[in-house]
Amino acid sequence: MPYLDVDLASSSNNRLIAKELDYDIPNLKNEFDRLFVSLTDEQRNIFLDIMAKIKNNKGCVFFIYGYGGTGEGSHGGLNDGEAIVDIPEDILINDPCDPIGSLINFVYPSILENFNIASYFQERAILAPKNVVVQEISDQLLKLIPGEKKEYLGMLNHNLILKVDVPVMLLRNIDQKNGVCNGTRLQVKSLGKRVIETVIISGSNIRSRTFIPRMSLTPTENKISFKFQRK
Repeated sequence: MPYLDVDLASSSNNRLIAKELDYDIPNLKNEFDRLFVSLTDEQRNIFLDIMAKIKNNKGCVFFIYGYGGTGEGSHGGLNDGEAIVDIPEDILINDPCDPIGSLINFVYPSILENFNIASYFQERAILAPKNVVVQEISDQLLKLIPGEKKEYLGMLNHNLILKVDVPVMLLRNIDQKNGVCNGTRLQVKSLGKRVIETVIISGSNIRSRTFIPRMSLTPTENKISFKFQRK
């Protein structure tokens, strides 16, 4: 990444750059002093190591590993823009033939014996970078859980296939006061024609039962001159 030309930035009339350069130095120093003394010895050593590399204008790649990015360790070294980072063995997927299946088995061990236990899905989740990966994981996970499938049709080619006891995530705000909102994780308990009964497994309302009704959907595309709904 190229270094900023300080002289050019300081003489710029760009409002955004000027705002970024308008530091409240005394306030920032007070905040730094307060946070610095709260660091553990390991965190402090990592911080000092990184700052030394920056002050000496040495290119370096750092990998911070720890809960919440607190820094359980660091790996760094001189590089020319490319570097090798060692990934801990316990988080590697070593099955090239079925990486998704291997990931599911790692995150959800003994799923057939535990899927109907309330706390099982509360403690586990898989994050994926793209919707296509989410769909692939969901399809494989759905096959592992016994029971009859039920399909709910949506707009255009979209459809939702569920089973009782599968975990799902809500993508709309329905009842924010009671924790039924975008991002809430649920476990399906029954599948009706127009309503789905679920149990909340994340947030402050864990174990609360809630019902997800069939909703009206209206496409936002402007390719057609009229609007239609699907329920």
